[in-house]
Amino acid sequence: MICIASSAGMTQTAIFEVFGESLFPNMHVKIGTLLVPELFFPAVLLPSIVFVALYAYPFLEKLFSFESREHNVLRLPYQQPFSTAAGCGLVMFVLVLEAAGADDVIAVAMNGSVTQIRTTLRVLVVVLPAITWIVVYGMCLRALRVRAARGGTINLDG
Repeated sequence: MICIASSAGMTQTAIFEVFGESLFPNMHVKIGTLLVPELFFPAVLLPSIVFVALYAYPFLEKLFSFESREHNVLRLPYQQPFSTAAGCGLVMFVLVLEAAGADDVIAVAMNGSVTQIRTTLRVLVVVLPAITWIVVYGMCLRALRVRAARGGTINLDG
């Protein structure tokens, strides 16, 4: 019996793609006598920034929204368009990073080159979350207008 192993056999998803390590340029940063390795940015810095932002989001939202009233977490997504759009943009950002971890598999499946796939993903990791934010924000505002036209009330504060 012949066994064939491919690169897709050992996925990198176990370590969450090291947040799309293939999207980062190969560079070593030298600070004085300290050499920062190239994996520091996708494996330590970017996940730290993402998780700190996720944990700090409720506090930042309270700080910048200037709400002094009670915060109701049972609002519908369209009633808080900025938060909904930001969450969808973050999900899209992470999905592109996940796809970047499988760039070699995508290249084989599409009969393309890994370099072209990486270049495309480097653009998409910036552009797609922004487009997602704009589309979702617009959809939420439209839902608010439709509800108001049907006689509902628009209440962005809760």
